[in-house]
Amino acid sequence: ESPCLSICALLKKPDDCKEWSVHLRHNGQMIPGRVCAIHKSQEAVDKAARKVVNRGKRKQQNVASETVELARFMMVVTTVPGDKLSLEDVLELYRYRWQIKLLFKRFKSLAKLGHLPKTEKESAKAWLYGKMLICLLIEKTSARAKSFSPWGIVIPRQAIPQQVA
Repeated sequence: ESPCLSICALLKKPDDCKEWSVHLRHNGQMIPGRVCAIHKSQEAVDKAARKVVNRGKRKQQNVASETVELARFMMVVTTVPGDKLSLEDVLELYRYRWQIKLLFKRFKSLAKLGHLPKTEKESAKAWLYGKMLICLLIEKTSARAKSFSPWGIVIPRQAIPQQVA
């Protein structure tokens, strides 16, 4: 059993979190760090386990039971000392970072930002600003779309007459 799983096994229920010290090797030097872990919700655990198993099936590989067990937890490695950033703050910042990553992924898809067709710095900057403006307008519009009505009113669902046979 891996040290990570041994420590994570202490996290019994969703939102339990724990951290432990580690040393990371980089360019021959040992850098002090810490692993911050949180037990995922049951819904997130189920989704992660399915993803791990499905990936193994796609690659025609056996998935170690330890891998499925570790899918119950979200772990972040940081070199920021605990006196500068608490365990809860590390996990919260990672959650924000993840939301930003998903937003940029959505923007990249909406505005076809995978390829920059400009080579000059100012032209590329203008192109990116234009695309970002489009993305922000789409986000703003789609957030309001649920309450939008072409008649200016919202008709309650039960007030819509059923089709007569």
